[in-house]
Formats: sequence, C-alpha cells, structure tokens
Amino acid sequence: MIKEGRPNGALQEKQQKRGQWKKWVRLIGGWGLILGGLVGLFLPFLQGIALIVAGLALLSRDAPWARRCMERIKAWARKLKG
Repeated sequence: MIKEGRPNGALQEKQQKRGQWKKWVRLIGGWGLILGGLVGLFLPFLQGIALIVAGLALLSRDAPWARRCMERIKAWARKLKG
C-alpha cells in the first residue's frame, strides 16, 4: 500500500534533521551536566559525581571517549559491588 502525502525523500530529510537536533540536544545537555558536576564537586548542595555520570551517559551515544569512560565506571562499580 502506498501512503499519500510527502515523497519518500522528503520524509528521509525530515528524519535526518530530527536526528541532528537530537544529537545537538544530547551534546549540549551532556556537556551541561558535566560542567554542573564539576561545579558540584566543590558545592555541597550539588551531587557532582552523579551529574558527571549522567553527562557521560548522554555523551556516550555520540562520543567514543565518553563511551570508554562509561565502560570504566561500570567496571569500577561492578568491582565495588563484589
């Protein structure tokens, strides 16, 4: 069955633009959380480590270095767990 409306190329272009938006939101949000986490390391009312880990989790989808950091954190957490 053929759907009426936009041609297939226009739909793919819209999906690519949406994907780019999501990537930028993840990058900005991830770096914002990391910066907030760094500030939180020195301020008693912010959970610095938690914010840094959340920022790395967001960035890990797009940045290989963040993915490696998350793998190290997961391995460290497994060792702590026993």
